[in-house]
Amino acid sequence: MYMKLENQLVSKELAKQMKELGFKQESLFYWVIVKKDKLIEEKFLVYKTYVGYIFETGGECSSNYIKETYPAYTVAELVSMLLNISNDDIIITKEVDNVADFLANKLIINH
Repeated sequence: MYMKLENQLVSKELAKQMKELGFKQESLFYWVIVKKDKLIEEKFLVYKTYVGYIFETGGECSSNYIKETYPAYTVAELVSMLLNISNDDIIITKEVDNVADFLANKLIINH
């Protein structure tokens, strides 16, 4: 069974909340706000390089146009963070659509 990438990453809303709470700002994926001229557009990016960003939808963007970034933590990154702060058992049921958001909420509660 294939799981959509969006269901393996923290949502934009929880990513923003985690940034405000001071969680680490390093991740494989990011939600970004791009500002080019007067246009402000939120985009999802796949990979951060030394010279800019490569977007999931294709194309690149210079760091100069990035207004704000929010780590879109993967399930693996969230599990790693949870192991450092909690000894509780974590049970994920089939009803959970977005595992990353489920884990992010656990981190926020334990913060």
